[in-house]
Amino acid sequence: MSATRTGGVPAGLLRHPANLNLGSFVQLVLGYRGWAPAAGLAIELLLAGCAFAATAAIEDDPYGCGFSLWLVVITMLSPVAWPQFLVCLVPLYVGIAAANHAAGRTANQERRLPRRVVNLAGASYLAALFMGGPLGFLSPALARWVAGHVHASYVLPAEAAFISLGCAYFAALWMTAAGAAPREAGARMQPAAQRAAARGAHAHLELGRDL
Repeated sequence: MSATRTGGVPAGLLRHPANLNLGSFVQLVLGYRGWAPAAGLAIELLLAGCAFAATAAIEDDPYGCGFSLWLVVITMLSPVAWPQFLVCLVPLYVGIAAANHAAGRTANQERRLPRRVVNLAGASYLAALFMGGPLGFLSPALARWVAGHVHASYVLPAEAAFISLGCAYFAALWMTAAGAAPREAGARMQPAAQRAAARGAHAHLELGRDL
């Protein structure tokens, strides 16, 4: 780890993979080029915009879909986010489990969560379990022989935390979108129902006048 410190924090903890911040990940992928921070900020704004659009569409949120989504978004967008921050994903797992259990009890297929939400939540949970393992046993010499640089010994374990966070984001996003869908469908049906009621009332008045 680098001995250089920024605000009392070792520089190694401010860069990906130690820092789970989305912008830090984008800068790593882009090789820390001069325009990489701007690209990272743009992607962060895009993900935040998707989250805002999804939560703005829901009216009733009994399982905390929107709350869970914003916990994930805040973690990803926080300037400094370390693996222990993944504890913030617990409400998401609980909400998905509760929603899926409730849908199973009512046997209402329309209210059942999309399969991809459950799969992504499971992948997020499993990825979090592999933080720090299972490739940590590789020696630096073997890692250097495998990939030509020493970082191969911890690439996958280190990225497990970010993979967990990324899967949690999409699980929460689709869960929130699924929670908004029934309300939107009901909103589309409401004008038609109102027109039908108005026609019925008009017909009743006409019948009363005829009598």
